[in-house]
Amino acid sequence: MDQSKIYPFLPFETKKIRALRQQIQKPLNKEDLFAVFFLRPFSIYVSLLVVRFTSISANAITALMLYSSFVLPPLVILFLSGKALILAGCAIYIWLYFLDVVDGEVARLRKKTSLWGYFMDTGLWFSWFLTSTVTLIGAYQLGFLDFRMIMIVLATDVAYLFVSVMMWIRDGAGQKLFQFKSTRNEHASVSLIATGGLLKKVAYLFPQKVIVAVFSVIYMYTPFAKELFLAHVSISVLAYSVAAVKKYINLQRMISEV
Repeated sequence: MDQSKIYPFLPFETKKIRALRQQIQKPLNKEDLFAVFFLRPFSIYVSLLVVRFTSISANAITALMLYSSFVLPPLVILFLSGKALILAGCAIYIWLYFLDVVDGEVARLRKKTSLWGYFMDTGLWFSWFLTSTVTLIGAYQLGFLDFRMIMIVLATDVAYLFVSVMMWIRDGAGQKLFQFKSTRNEHASVSLIATGGLLKKVAYLFPQKVIVAVFSVIYMYTPFAKELFLAHVSISVLAYSVAAVKKYINLQRMISEV
């Protein structure tokens, strides 16, 4: 199966839409499964509506995403608790992820991209940390996680965020914003997504924060909510710890090449 030829789709789409997908969306080998199967099939229609009937720019959508990502988590933590908070955390994740998808599509449809938009887009890395906290607090209030586990999750998030930002500065942002010379041809996160076959991509998807948030909504209505939630969070912590170590090793190699 050639993943570079697999694009999101919906049944009964026209050839025109499928051709347009290849122009403005990413193939399976450069995208994670959640976006391919749950966001991209629908996002193209939203993007087309935005371009045809409004003057909203891609940067405006990115700004909305960034604003939402820093404002919504504190608001829901203040006014919600328990199951409602877990539901809100899941909704925020999907909302932000969807905006992140749409802004890129709108930019490509309008044929207008900017370094400022690229820079704002990376703010989502930091806000994921806030959104993750929404789910963790809800789980703590329901007795699914204790305080020590929450601290382990947050420590892992901080470590992963740190090495990711350093790699972004050295590689992705260095090339686009600061004119650093790079020996890499693509962003590190794309390399990680593209590695391996479909089964490996599924294994990569399961520990992601957005999947933990989505599955948390399911777990809390089962008789084994605490056990399932703890197991999934533990897998996520392990995966992000391994990824942080691998990124750190790659960062060392990249810096040594300067």
